[in-house]
Amino acid sequence: MNVGIAMTLLISEVGEDPWRGKVFTFNERPKLRKIKGDSASSKWYFIEHLAGGERVDFRSNFNRILQLWISEKLTRDQMVNRVFLFSDRELHEASKNFIKGEYKEVFENYWKRGVQSA
Repeated sequence: MNVGIAMTLLISEVGEDPWRGKVFTFNERPKLRKIKGDSASSKWYFIEHLAGGERVDFRSNFNRILQLWISEKLTRDQMVNRVFLFSDRELHEASKNFIKGEYKEVFENYWKRGVQSA
Protein backbone atom coordinates (compact mmCIF):
# COMPACT_ATOMS: atom_id res chain seq x y z
CA MET A 1 0.00 0.00 0.00
CA ASN A 2 3.06 2.27 -0.08
CA VAL A 3 2.19 3.36 -3.61
CA GLY A 4 -1.30 4.36 -2.41
CA ILE A 5 0.12 6.49 0.39
CA ALA A 6 2.61 8.11 -1.98
CA MET A 7 -0.10 8.90 -4.54
CA THR A 8 -2.43 10.21 -1.83
CA LEU A 9 0.27 12.54 -0.57
CA LEU A 10 1.23 13.69 -4.07
CA ILE A 11 -2.33 14.42 -5.19
CA SER A 12 -3.19 16.21 -1.95
CA GLU A 13 -0.09 18.41 -2.33
CA VAL A 14 -0.77 19.44 -5.93
CA GLY A 15 -4.48 20.04 -5.41
CA GLU A 16 -5.93 23.51 -5.24
CA ASP A 17 -7.44 25.29 -2.28
CA PRO A 18 -9.65 24.62 -0.43
CA TRP A 19 -8.92 20.91 -1.00
CA ARG A 20 -5.10 21.05 -0.95
CA GLY A 21 -3.55 18.97 1.80
CA LYS A 22 -6.77 17.15 2.67
CA VAL A 23 -7.93 13.56 2.34
CA PHE A 24 -10.98 11.51 3.21
CA THR A 25 -10.66 8.65 5.64
CA PHE A 26 -11.27 5.20 4.16
CA ASN A 27 -14.23 3.88 6.13
CA GLU A 28 -18.01 3.76 6.29
CA ARG A 29 -18.15 7.20 7.95
CA PRO A 30 -15.58 9.13 5.95
CA LYS A 31 -14.25 12.42 7.27
CA LEU A 32 -12.27 15.06 5.43
CA ARG A 33 -8.98 15.45 7.26
CA LYS A 34 -6.19 17.99 6.92
CA ILE A 35 -2.89 16.16 6.56
CA LYS A 36 -0.70 17.06 9.51
CA GLY A 37 3.06 17.32 9.43
CA ASP A 38 5.89 19.56 8.34
CA SER A 39 7.93 17.02 6.42
CA ALA A 40 7.15 14.36 3.85
CA SER A 41 7.86 11.63 6.39
CA SER A 42 5.54 13.12 9.04
CA LYS A 43 2.78 13.54 6.45
CA TRP A 44 3.36 9.95 5.32
CA TYR A 45 3.04 8.77 8.93
CA PHE A 46 -0.21 10.75 9.33
CA ILE A 47 -1.78 9.22 6.21
CA GLU A 48 -0.58 5.74 7.12
CA HIS A 49 -2.25 5.97 10.53
CA LEU A 50 -5.61 7.46 9.54
CA ALA A 51 -8.54 5.46 10.83
CA GLY A 52 -9.48 2.98 8.18
CA GLY A 53 -12.01 0.27 7.66
CA GLU A 54 -12.85 -2.60 5.40
CA ARG A 55 -15.05 -0.56 3.09
CA VAL A 56 -15.67 3.04 2.12
CA ASP A 57 -19.04 4.76 1.75
CA PHE A 58 -18.68 6.60 -1.55
CA ARG A 59 -22.09 8.23 -1.35
CA SER A 60 -21.10 9.84 1.96
CA ASN A 61 -17.85 11.08 0.40
CA PHE A 62 -19.62 12.70 -2.54
CA ASN A 63 -22.35 14.15 -0.32
CA ARG A 64 -19.71 15.62 2.01
CA ILE A 65 -17.89 17.21 -0.94
CA LEU A 66 -21.17 18.76 -2.10
CA GLN A 67 -22.03 19.98 1.43
CA LEU A 68 -18.65 21.68 1.73
CA TRP A 69 -19.03 23.28 -1.70
CA ILE A 70 -22.41 24.72 -0.66
CA SER A 71 -21.52 25.73 2.92
CA GLU A 72 -18.24 27.37 1.92
CA LYS A 73 -19.91 29.09 -1.06
CA LEU A 74 -17.19 27.87 -3.37
CA THR A 75 -17.19 28.68 -7.05
CA ARG A 76 -17.67 25.99 -9.67
CA ASP A 77 -13.95 26.28 -10.46
CA GLN A 78 -13.16 25.37 -6.84
CA MET A 79 -15.19 22.16 -6.99
CA VAL A 80 -13.43 18.81 -7.01
CA ASN A 81 -12.99 17.54 -10.57
CA ARG A 82 -11.76 14.05 -9.76
CA VAL A 83 -11.85 11.72 -6.82
CA PHE A 84 -9.12 9.10 -6.50
CA LEU A 85 -9.33 5.94 -4.45
CA PHE A 86 -6.14 4.08 -3.62
CA SER A 87 -6.77 0.66 -2.18
CA ASP A 88 -5.29 -2.80 -2.28
CA ARG A 89 -8.81 -4.18 -2.88
CA GLU A 90 -11.01 -4.44 -5.94
CA LEU A 91 -13.59 -1.64 -6.21
CA HIS A 92 -16.54 -3.94 -5.51
CA GLU A 93 -14.75 -5.18 -2.37
CA ALA A 94 -13.80 -1.69 -1.19
CA SER A 95 -17.19 -0.11 -1.77
CA LYS A 96 -19.91 -0.32 0.83
CA ASN A 97 -22.66 0.67 -1.55
CA PHE A 98 -21.52 2.36 -4.74
CA ILE A 99 -23.37 0.89 -7.67
CA LYS A 100 -24.63 2.40 -10.92
CA GLY A 101 -27.95 3.53 -9.44
CA GLU A 102 -26.23 5.39 -6.64
CA TYR A 103 -23.76 6.97 -9.04
CA LYS A 104 -26.71 8.28 -11.02
CA GLU A 105 -28.29 9.62 -7.81
CA VAL A 106 -25.07 11.42 -6.82
CA PHE A 107 -24.66 12.85 -10.34
CA GLU A 108 -28.26 14.14 -10.37
CA ASN A 109 -27.79 15.65 -6.90
CA TYR A 110 -24.74 17.57 -8.13
CA TRP A 111 -26.52 18.61 -11.33
CA LYS A 112 -29.47 20.06 -9.38
CA ARG A 113 -27.08 22.26 -7.42
CA GLY A 114 -25.25 23.55 -10.46
CA VAL A 115 -22.17 21.35 -10.37
CA GLN A 116 -22.43 20.05 -13.91
CA SER A 117 -19.57 18.04 -15.30
CA ALA A 118 -17.23 19.96 -17.57
